[in-house]
Amino acid sequence: TSAGASVTYVKPGIIELPKRKLHVRELLQGGGMGANSTFDYVKEITGSGVAIGTAREATLKNQFGLALQESSVYAEWLAGFMVMSYNLLNDVEGMTTFLQSRLPEKLLRAEDDQILNGSGVRPNLLGIQSAGNYTAAAAASVSIGETIVQTISQLENLDRDASGVLLNPADWYNLLLYKGSTGGAYTQPGLVIFQNGTLTVAGVPVFKSTAQTRYDYLVGDWNMGANLITREPARVEFFREDSTNVRTNQITVRIEERIALPVYANDYFVYGTFDAVS
Repeated sequence: TSAGASVTYVKPGIIELPKRKLHVRELLQGGGMGANSTFDYVKEITGSGVAIGTAREATLKNQFGLALQESSVYAEWLAGFMVMSYNLLNDVEGMTTFLQSRLPEKLLRAEDDQILNGSGVRPNLLGIQSAGNYTAAAAASVSIGETIVQTISQLENLDRDASGVLLNPADWYNLLLYKGSTGGAYTQPGLVIFQNGTLTVAGVPVFKSTAQTRYDYLVGDWNMGANLITREPARVEFFREDSTNVRTNQITVRIEERIALPVYANDYFVYGTFDAVS
């Protein structure tokens, strides 16, 4: 910033802004979909007839039905581009390495928002927390820990397996610090504990990520409830032949991926909001 300053040494590389510690894709099972525009799957829905029951010899047994439904989700693009100086790319040491690190992080943040909050209106994914996924029952307590326990119970009463809770870091730490309103003692000894270095509530792992909005929580069967399907993996590409780049010595840099997010039913995940004073 000063023309009179003499710089004799510059630290190699470029210091990035911080990366998100946990991206939502890390909680989901992945997979591929081949050369298709949609990911198709068949799921069981509520059948017909009566339940299987007892039967006397020589009497008609109960007839029941199983109903299967074919469903599909589109593979959608997440993408963006920037235009930069060709000199900057060539002259600044570590610029290419910086872009190969920084741009995927920005893409993953956009992906986090789509996985959690996508509207389902193309080209958006249908996010796990969007309309159509199971709504949390009204909590009888203002305790963060007790609210999560009630939600785990709600999910398991649907015969789903609660395999993880997603919180904002501020709520994750509040969960550790929750005390009674009068005595000041921790009110849930043994309920909120660390197991093998992971915070758990009633044995269910609790994950923290800034992808989650503060005071929102998501309890789900992350193993069975949804998949992140990759049609085309994320890639960073450089183009000189774009717009007026050749005439102005600029480079267009593009980051993109193509993914699908099937959520297999509306009761694999329970989404709710804590009271702000919990």
